[in-house]
Amino acid sequence: MTSVAEKLKERFPDLLIEGFKGGDKNNPQIPRDPPIPMDREELTAFETDIGAKLPPDHAAFLLEIGGASFLRVCVTPIQTRDDYGDIEIFEVLYAGRANTPYDLPYDLWSARENYADCLPDSMIPIGENPFGDQFCIGIKGPNRGKVYFWSHDDGKTYLTADSFTDFLNRLRPYPYTG
Repeated sequence: MTSVAEKLKERFPDLLIEGFKGGDKNNPQIPRDPPIPMDREELTAFETDIGAKLPPDHAAFLLEIGGASFLRVCVTPIQTRDDYGDIEIFEVLYAGRANTPYDLPYDLWSARENYADCLPDSMIPIGENPFGDQFCIGIKGPNRGKVYFWSHDDGKTYLTADSFTDFLNRLRPYPYTG
């Protein structure tokens, strides 16, 4: 059976999927050691904290990979923002607490706390772009399992993918250089 990481590497031979262990706390772009999977106990604790089970494909990603930093990657969303084109830059998938060094807020717990007043209770942040916009996943109700882009500019959410797996399938190399 091919792992999620292997499938991503097949699609992006030069894609850097990096974890958050080690590196320079003042520069989160410095390459890290390989990703560290979230353990089952922490996943269960997080699900208890949010009052919902994570969608199975996202939970499987966390258990296999944990959090990851993606360099030079974008996503082609289902619903695009006016005046922003047909891609969104994508950078980080949040990890479990143990996977983040120093005081970097790249974990699900911190992200949830930081954006609690901005997002509906039915979704949690799971990643971000370099501008502070959040990628979120529905954890309750009709939006459960769907991935959304939350813009800090207008406070609106935009449907990005029908599932976490669909989100991963929508990742593309960033087409611009410079």
